[in-house]
Amino acid sequence: PAITFDPLQFGIAPNSLSAIDTSQLLTLVTADQALNDAGYGTGRDFDRQRVSVIYGVTGAQELVIPLGARLGHPYWRKALHDAGVSRQQAEQVIDQIADSYAEWNEQSFPGLLGNVVAGRIANRFNFGGSNCVVDAACASSLSALHLACLELRASLCDMVVTGGVDTFNDPFMYMCFSKIKALASDGRAKPYDRQADGTSLGEGVGCLILKRYQEARAAGDHVYATIINIGTSSDGRGHAVYEPSVDGQVRALRNTYQDIDPTTITLLEGHGTGTKVGDHIELQALHKVFSQVDRRKWCALGSVKSQIGHTKAAAGIAGVIKCVMALQHRTIPPTINCNSPHPLLLSPESPFYLANDSRPWPTDNYPRRAAVSSFGFGGSNFHCLLEEGDDYRPAITANTSSRNNGFSVTLDGANYRQATNKTVALSRTTADNAAGQRRYQQGTPSMNINGDLLAAWSRMQEHTAELHAKFLDGQQQSLQTLSNLLGNSVPPPDTPTAQQQTNNDEPQPSPPPATTNGQDTLTNGLLVADDDLQQTVLAIVADKTGYPADAINLDMKIEEDLGIDSIKRVEILSAIKERYPDLQTNDEQLIVANSLREIVEIGQEKKK
Repeated sequence: PAITFDPLQFGIAPNSLSAIDTSQLLTLVTADQALNDAGYGTGRDFDRQRVSVIYGVTGAQELVIPLGARLGHPYWRKALHDAGVSRQQAEQVIDQIADSYAEWNEQSFPGLLGNVVAGRIANRFNFGGSNCVVDAACASSLSALHLACLELRASLCDMVVTGGVDTFNDPFMYMCFSKIKALASDGRAKPYDRQADGTSLGEGVGCLILKRYQEARAAGDHVYATIINIGTSSDGRGHAVYEPSVDGQVRALRNTYQDIDPTTITLLEGHGTGTKVGDHIELQALHKVFSQVDRRKWCALGSVKSQIGHTKAAAGIAGVIKCVMALQHRTIPPTINCNSPHPLLLSPESPFYLANDSRPWPTDNYPRRAAVSSFGFGGSNFHCLLEEGDDYRPAITANTSSRNNGFSVTLDGANYRQATNKTVALSRTTADNAAGQRRYQQGTPSMNINGDLLAAWSRMQEHTAELHAKFLDGQQQSLQTLSNLLGNSVPPPDTPTAQQQTNNDEPQPSPPPATTNGQDTLTNGLLVADDDLQQTVLAIVADKTGYPADAINLDMKIEEDLGIDSIKRVEILSAIKERYPDLQTNDEQLIVANSLREIVEIGQEKKK
């Protein structure tokens, strides 16, 4: 089934959907679900001006390709002319090509920008804290998590909506990865395997709700896991800007574990893309840090990329979500496609083992802990340490409790908290909810690679592809999707519109219905009543936004409910004045009106 997206819920005009990148739409859905799961939905009163939105997003979004393709038309014309094609035929060819592009409108510019991913969430939920995105290539979402923790620990906000999104997997992206020889020959990523020869690409979106630990507990929030520390580093000067560095990764790991016993980390979600050089360098860095402890084969190593592919900007948050779920269910999840482990893992001295199937996650005298690595082009390194939340934590004796409180949590060498204010809480993790996948339920005995995580992310990729088709296939298909959700119907593309039917002397009624005086006029392609300003306004708004007429009413807020921006507002007001040319209005009053009813009341006052 397709992803359910109700434009009315998020204040977006239906005929703007084709100009808004999928990443912006999916993050709205997942943020809404994460906030509701965390108990901060529409029914709860909290200080929204102290909420920040920080996401990991890479570069321009997918819409930049079809929107920018028009810049190539002069080259098409010249090539067709040089080939002896007539000017008329050349224009027909170019027009036919252009018809396959996403339409340019006032939403196209914000619709293709990565920073608007965070901006739409802040706008829709009225959050007044920081609003930005972070680009650290494939480490973007852990970079966003790092910045979110800094904001909380510096008391710049009280809550952060954070995560990562990447829905950019068109031929352009495959070309980018193929040119650096980073794609697996058989299409399957095989992290930490001797036969690994490249990665596979995936798409994903993840959302976390973060709060300071003590405040989360005081508010009665459900805590899935806690963040102990995030270590960062840069590779500095290396062999190439895109080549990973052992020394750089070691610095990020050591920044994380300055005063923490590595033997307490029993699950490590590696970057593990499945590229031969990348995996080898990562394993070298891990062994340099973890092998200093006199203990063998205590830590499970894996990579979710073997199940869902490399989700690029969302890769780090996917790893965090996997570990949070593992902590919640006290289960070591499997890594697939690894049948012949890397020689470093086969060494008897290695602290790591690969879990090829799910297994119970036992603990001794300390809470379960997991770590996540994420590295990006340009030498960006991030390593995050997680601990199970109190809701899932076993009872700790007095002796082990004092040991636990002795850890000094640091972030790149700076102490950001007291021992009693231990961590930042993850109030909710959401990755697969946007696609309607079934959630993990408390008490799930294991993570089966044929279900649960693998199936959920497989469906996520399938549904994301469907959403691409629906939202980028043009306005008519978007309108049909909306109407199906509302239980209405829209004429198929080959059905004549009301205007076309009128031109053929076969007028057909269209909303809104005529009023009692029976004097109807066709204006802007809509049948409206001469003396009914209310119906005229509703009809024009329906025409300009794409909402079915029976889905809107006069009490709706122009921006908040209908997603009408300043450009669309001017179009609507111009259409009203065209319909009532003798209506003397104060344009400033109309432009600042908050609801459709205010516009009607202003117009009715001027008609008297």
